[in-house]
Amino acid sequence: TTLDTVRVTAPMLVETKTSEIATYVSNKQIESLPQGTRNFLAFADTVPGIQFITDSNGNTKVRSGAQSANAVNVFIDGVGQKNYVTTGGISGQDTSRGNPFPQSAIGEYKVITQNYKAEFDQLSSAAIVASTRSGTNDFEGNFFWDRTSTDWRSKSVFESRPGASKAESKEEQYGVSLGGPIIRDVAHFFIAYEAKEYASPKTLQLGRGYSIAELPGQFQSEYGSGTVTAPFKEDLYFGKVSWSIGQDHYFELTGKYREESETIQVDGQRLPSRATNNTNEETRVDLRYQLMRGDWLNDAHITYEKAYWSPQPALFEPAYILSDGNWWDTIAGIGGSDNYQDKGQKGWSVQDDLTFNGWDGHTLKMGVKFKSVKLDTLERNNYNPQFYYDINERLSLPTH
Repeated sequence: TTLDTVRVTAPMLVETKTSEIATYVSNKQIESLPQGTRNFLAFADTVPGIQFITDSNGNTKVRSGAQSANAVNVFIDGVGQKNYVTTGGISGQDTSRGNPFPQSAIGEYKVITQNYKAEFDQLSSAAIVASTRSGTNDFEGNFFWDRTSTDWRSKSVFESRPGASKAESKEEQYGVSLGGPIIRDVAHFFIAYEAKEYASPKTLQLGRGYSIAELPGQFQSEYGSGTVTAPFKEDLYFGKVSWSIGQDHYFELTGKYREESETIQVDGQRLPSRATNNTNEETRVDLRYQLMRGDWLNDAHITYEKAYWSPQPALFEPAYILSDGNWWDTIAGIGGSDNYQDKGQKGWSVQDDLTFNGWDGHTLKMGVKFKSVKLDTLERNNYNPQFYYDINERLSLPTH
């Protein structure tokens, strides 16, 4: 018997039990849908009104409706990841190609666009509510690795010019996860590690129509073949221990550490010595206790967070910027970057939510939250003196 092709379609999983307007992203979707960055937020792009945006430098953000990314908040196991200092909505998403959380540690999540419940705070557009994976009574592990490199791509238009060479490039992602029992039926663990290593080719383009032969020797040596490689490295760690005591008590301890470094602001008229080294570091720890008694559920959290974003010059020396007539008509620049920042937040919070389901057809919620966070903002742009020189005049005397 010959069977025709069978095509199965189904509607998206939407919230039907509460007043929330929400769409679910299941573990099956996370495992099956293709996406190249392993950023779990990318699947929110399937939800109507949500945009997962990747700019030309690979930096990612999530938007909802007509509002900016700052209006979004992400909740991991009930704990908000809000950024209080820089842009991006959640910590670590300001000028970053990295992922906010290991995708292998996400069980499922939902995207709420309207009618949020009371426990979802510090947002005005979308709430992304994710639950992490836990260990079971069986030991389970996963490993992944994918890689592309220089030989796997064609030359770009700029790399095909006479005298130009092919810049080194690489996109590599790898990770491992492991879960299992500590005490069967009582205590379990789950750990995950994911890493990203990118080497991205950048094209140098002189301004004002000048050729490299018309520039001073120090510019010619830095310009080289006209292409450079900008590295990026991220390490993501997640650990979770869950412990059930009887039928009513449940404890959970989770921790996440994120570390990344990247070379930015090296392309166009910014030659390699003008680069900025951008670091992104985040630590979050959450101790959770749930008490279930009849129709009552009490969910309490004690959390600690520390997140810092710190772009700083690759070289600490005066900048030499070559211009043509006006100081803003830049031809090319070498020397220390003008970007010097160190911004972040650290502190702790206590949260307790109480839910009553004993009233038929109704759910009652109440809660209290206290948070103490110290915000640090250091911005000393132009820490390195920025000197402009007119190519039509003396190249040893700045004009601005």
